[in-house]
Amino acid sequence: MKKLLYILASVAVVMMASCSDEFLEKKKQGEQSSEDFYKTQDGLEGQLIAAYSELKNYRYISNRFFLGDVASDDATKGSEPGDFVSAKEIEEFRATSSNFQFHSWWWTRIYRGIYYANLTIEKADVVEDITEEDKNRIVGEARFLRAYYYSELVRSFGGVPLFDEVPDVGNYAIPRATAEEVYQLIEEDFAYAATVLPRKSELLDEEIGHATREAAIGLLGKAYLYQEKWGQAKTEFQKIIDMTDYYLIPNYGEQFTLAGENGPESIWEIQFFESKSESSAWRNGGNFSTVFVMPRNIWGWGLMQPTQDLYDAYETGDPRREATIIVRGEEIEGEVQAGSDDVTGYYSRKDFLKPSERPTLSSRNSPLNEIVIRLADVYLMYAEAAYHTGDETNAKKYVNEVRKRARAGDNTILPDVTSSGAQLLKDIYHERRVELALEHHRFWDVIRTGRGDELLHENFTPGKNELFPIPQAEIDASFGAITQNPGY
Repeated sequence: MKKLLYILASVAVVMMASCSDEFLEKKKQGEQSSEDFYKTQDGLEGQLIAAYSELKNYRYISNRFFLGDVASDDATKGSEPGDFVSAKEIEEFRATSSNFQFHSWWWTRIYRGIYYANLTIEKADVVEDITEEDKNRIVGEARFLRAYYYSELVRSFGGVPLFDEVPDVGNYAIPRATAEEVYQLIEEDFAYAATVLPRKSELLDEEIGHATREAAIGLLGKAYLYQEKWGQAKTEFQKIIDMTDYYLIPNYGEQFTLAGENGPESIWEIQFFESKSESSAWRNGGNFSTVFVMPRNIWGWGLMQPTQDLYDAYETGDPRREATIIVRGEEIEGEVQAGSDDVTGYYSRKDFLKPSERPTLSSRNSPLNEIVIRLADVYLMYAEAAYHTGDETNAKKYVNEVRKRARAGDNTILPDVTSSGAQLLKDIYHERRVELALEHHRFWDVIRTGRGDELLHENFTPGKNELFPIPQAEIDASFGAITQNPGY
């Protein structure tokens, strides 16, 4: 409740800041001015929570699977043909710069988070009742969030307008920075955050979900990986591997359940909760993507259905297939999973709530968290970085650690990887696919490794579809200062 109040307070401040100077000069009794609000640590913490709040927005959180999975070979749009035509355009690489999922569901949401993060950083200097340690932590979290948001933008669009401070009102003619310049800010922000943020083990229960040192380290390593800075990536991932309080949990599927949230394998999750009193899409605190993805007309809308290609990608006996994919007709707590307007006959178990776990007020109030980065992901990114630095021994070691956990003591399945050379890299790619399936990594993995023309929809055009189109509305608002990506 305290966090929700902070969000509402921050929104009120933003609304006040948009009013005229004349209005701001009239200090009403019983009403806190924006100037007074930012003088307190509570006010600054409230602004920080506003920066986190965009992660929970239903449009941002749902677009993670539309772009990360539906655009890939792991999932199809699903549902009835007339539902989310815009997502089908993305899946088939027919989407244009007017597609709202690139604009209001992605660009706008992410830049709003960046704005709130920059505002937090700026206002930290005017707070009167704060220790240096708390100030550094809050700024560290804000810079972590800014880096995370820019990571989403740069892999989606390439170079984008770069704001490392709160922009002047009306200053919209900001051209695109280069992708290299965006990554430089990302690296600096994550590196700073890694020096001032606490460890996850040091957080109080009510602080879980805040950025941590290891989350900053892991995502810094990922930023290096996307730039093919293999040695630097490997160094960062090694830091996570050396932290003894993280380990692969024995039961692979448990971490995707309510009972397994924020466990010892999880490095950072976006937190959701079930509101008992609020069902609005904007304010309920729940994970909207759950109802998007669950079988249509059972409890969900039937979007993001796994493909046959993904189902067939699993090796014989791999328990991760059942832990990832529900097959049409399966009975769960007496409920038969057979949605209407079914496209593939498969549903995501990682986005599924059993009947006994579903919220009572509204399907939009799902308490199921979203995992952003976990240890198995780090192991596989480390393996990839190790391969590219000539360290095949460690590349195989950490791929096999992931496979060992997956086989769960059954030595008749998932034998250790013993390959080398080009085949070893293929094996690493395969392991990432089946280990992280439907966790919104696949499209980005295919693109960054140059396999789009081989694996994605036949409409995929090399030299164009590695990036999404810059929203035309943003080009227009910048009076042409923002330029379009090639081919659009």
